[in-house]
Amino acid sequence: MSSFITTHDPKTGLSKFSSQVPESQNPLPIPSGTVNWLYSSHATQPDISNGNDNDIQQFAHDRVNGMPNGSIAPPQGFSASVFTLDGGKVGAMHRTLTLDVLLLVEGVVELWLDGGEMRVVKAGDSVVQRGTMHQWKNITPNNGIAKFAAFTVPISGPFEVAGKEMKSTFSI
Repeated sequence: MSSFITTHDPKTGLSKFSSQVPESQNPLPIPSGTVNWLYSSHATQPDISNGNDNDIQQFAHDRVNGMPNGSIAPPQGFSASVFTLDGGKVGAMHRTLTLDVLLLVEGVVELWLDGGEMRVVKAGDSVVQRGTMHQWKNITPNNGIAKFAAFTVPISGPFEVAGKEMKSTFSI
C-alpha cells in the first residue's frame, strides 16, 4: 500500500508531493492483524501556511513510533489509519477513549459490544464508535482478511456512565 502526502512549495505556492514520509507503508503488527497509519496530526487544525510542514514531520515520527501513550490518536489531534484483521481472528474486548468513524472496505466482521449486542458489518458498511467497549470477529469467508479505514479523534476522557469511570483498555 502506498501513501502520498501533498504540501506546497514555499517559494512558488505550487502544490507538490512531500518527500518527508516514505511512500511505502510498513504495517505495524497488532495481536489480531496490522495497522497502517495514513496520517496523524497533534492539532485538529494544523498550521500549513507558508510551507509549514511540522505536521508532516510529526506524522513521520508517529508513523514509526506510534501514537502518544499507545493510543490510536494524538491527545489534541486526530488520526487516519487502515486496520487489517487476519482471517478468522477475534480481537480482545477493549475500549479506546476515542470517537472512531470506520468504513469496512473489505471482508465481513461481527462487532460485539460488552452489553451482549452484535451486528454483522459488511464491506461498504460504516460504524461510529463513541468510547465503546467492543470486540471484532473476522468472519470473512475462506479465512479472508477484513480491512477498515478508520478516522479517529480523542474524546474528553476518561468519562463517566452510570456512575462508573470509563477508561481505555487498549494500547498499540
